[in-house]
Amino acid sequence: MHEDIVLQQPAHPDRLILLVRSGTDAAETLIALGAAIARQQPAAAVAVLVAPSVEALPRIAAAAGEWHARTGLDAARTVLFGIGAGAGLAVASLAVDPPIARHGVILGGALPIRPGHMPAGVTVDLLQIGVDPEAADLADRLRQQDVNAQVVQLDSAAPTAVAAWLAHRLQTVSPTTPDTLDAATPLLQVEFGAADVRIVDTAASGTVRERHLPFGIATLTRRYLRHTPPTPLELEMAIEEIEPAIMALSLRLPATTVLALGGPEAARLNLLAAGQHRDEVEQLFQRLAAIALGRPAASEGLPANPHFFAAALLLRELMHHLGVERVVTSATTPSAPA
Repeated sequence: MHEDIVLQQPAHPDRLILLVRSGTDAAETLIALGAAIARQQPAAAVAVLVAPSVEALPRIAAAAGEWHARTGLDAARTVLFGIGAGAGLAVASLAVDPPIARHGVILGGALPIRPGHMPAGVTVDLLQIGVDPEAADLADRLRQQDVNAQVVQLDSAAPTAVAAWLAHRLQTVSPTTPDTLDAATPLLQVEFGAADVRIVDTAASGTVRERHLPFGIATLTRRYLRHTPPTPLELEMAIEEIEPAIMALSLRLPATTVLALGGPEAARLNLLAAGQHRDEVEQLFQRLAAIALGRPAASEGLPANPHFFAAALLLRELMHHLGVERVVTSATTPSAPA
């Protein structure tokens, strides 16, 4: 394993967490963080990869490949964690093709102004203590590549605090993609349009039912979300229309139902194809609510666009009131039979 520092290697790991260390990073810092992560996640394999410079990216890719072979895990189950000088190395490594990790976590350090092109299905969490314009800029650039990138505000960079955040985060990130969903998984097809929302429900009997909500993203924005960013009162007024309309659908869905979200207005959310958990969508909405209360949108790495607020709010309300725990992206939605 070259110069890798192995911190934890269970017999049958469920996830692989690789911390990237540049030649200038103190090994003690990475080891302390890795040890805290290992304590939080005893079923994960955890190691520190050492790469002296950007020219050593093949070294990181080779080491990750060895870990994949050794653990039986692939890129979908691999998290690449970069901190300090290793942050830029981790970002660059996420752009390696074929991918060595589908999830990157970055904390501080010198970040690339123009990141390499990321493969499809990559998630990047940019952790910050205080306001970091560089992280917000990188998140914007990644989202332009359809990467699911977000800036996460932490109160502390202490290893135990970061490890606790990561443990919670990984509970909401699934490596499952729409293409690998079990054929028996019930799907609720939802299509966000400008003027309405189309919902297609397939019952266990095979009956396909199509319903519509009497508003769309543009409708909600025009009626309620008139400021940039919207105000808390505007959000409450939009919820007062959305909630009754969802409840009136009277949908009774199996507990394992997955929401497959498509439509031209859904693309605003830049959802990862691998999907997001309901808790993750709720966290997004809480960040938007903080922006509505006056927090600068740039500090959260999120747009202040009212249409973005409307799409996130509608998705949150649908998942909450219908009891759906996961959403995945869907390029198209089926038509109901005539």
